[in-house]
Amino acid sequence: MSPDTIDWVSLGRLPHLVLTDDDVDQIALMQFGLLPAQLRFQPGVDLPGGDRLVLQDRTSTPLALATAAGDHWQVEMLRPVPHLEPWPQHWDGAMLIVDGSVASDTGLPSDPALWAVPGPDDASGRRLLAHARAAARPADVVRRLPQPRGVGLLVGVDSPSPDAVAERLTGRQGVHVGVGGAAATDAGGTVIFFTGLSGSGKSTVANALAAALAGRTERPLTLLDGDEVRQMLSSELGFDDAGRALNIRRISWVAALAARHGGIAIAAPIAPFAAGRAEARRLAEEVGDFLLVWLDTDLSTCEQRDAKGLYARARAGEVANFTGISSPYEPAADADLVIDTARTTVEEAVEQIVAELTRRGRLEQW
Repeated sequence: MSPDTIDWVSLGRLPHLVLTDDDVDQIALMQFGLLPAQLRFQPGVDLPGGDRLVLQDRTSTPLALATAAGDHWQVEMLRPVPHLEPWPQHWDGAMLIVDGSVASDTGLPSDPALWAVPGPDDASGRRLLAHARAAARPADVVRRLPQPRGVGLLVGVDSPSPDAVAERLTGRQGVHVGVGGAAATDAGGTVIFFTGLSGSGKSTVANALAAALAGRTERPLTLLDGDEVRQMLSSELGFDDAGRALNIRRISWVAALAARHGGIAIAAPIAPFAAGRAEARRLAEEVGDFLLVWLDTDLSTCEQRDAKGLYARARAGEVANFTGISSPYEPAADADLVIDTARTTVEEAVEQIVAELTRRGRLEQW
């Protein structure tokens, strides 16, 4: 469709659906002619009625019209995806595939080159794109190659590989460039999720970890302390099982949202139930990495540290549903790290977590 010939009034009467950033990347590949113009929605997605949908981005910009066609929806573009420059339909020169940070003195072909920067639209992807633009010459063309991860409303598809795009556009193989730095294949950010009894040291270690990571990464850091989240995000919830579960679900969603955009989220709730922690892991691993840290500090030590007297009040029956006294704590058998802060200093605990992040490659590429 040409934007000049579109009946926007009629389209305004159709149901509209807001897509995630990952979904928009899939639409962009269709727009560039790199994917067939058809899609499928994830099972369970609550679609408005009707056989035609206007697909919008997060800013409510209409991007495409989807029409039901049997087991899929056919897509017609309404306007270009914002902030994404169009890809050439053919390129006579070389195509450079950016696999990591590129220095300005990188050896380049003599003819103008098309730079393909594969990756999602997140912090690491934008940083990699900036590296490529800084190294490119005036006659070169730099484009982000969307790489949707299938974590939105749309069923994931096999995105065209950079090499396949190079073969299609140039008729020859692409040249891979770039080493180190933020990798184009970086799968989002990281959620570091603490769990443990009140007084086990979650807030103390989480704050110390945030301070330690601040000097080692350019990624945005989000600290979700259990008490602060309760006050600001879940003040209306009680401490019964349902209230606790919803509180953890909210924390998990916010943490995964930060990771989706390439950040590091450090969450420090009590998270007493295995089901809630499993959901936190699922949400995070859809967009990045997840590290569950169980501060397995014994109850007597936690009670000795209790400056607020909450344990004493709980034992006296003045505080209901208190974890470890009148409400259970389910051991975190699936924890990635188990740390006893009665025997481990805050500095040692932070060192263990940083070492695990480094082992996973989550710090080396930052």
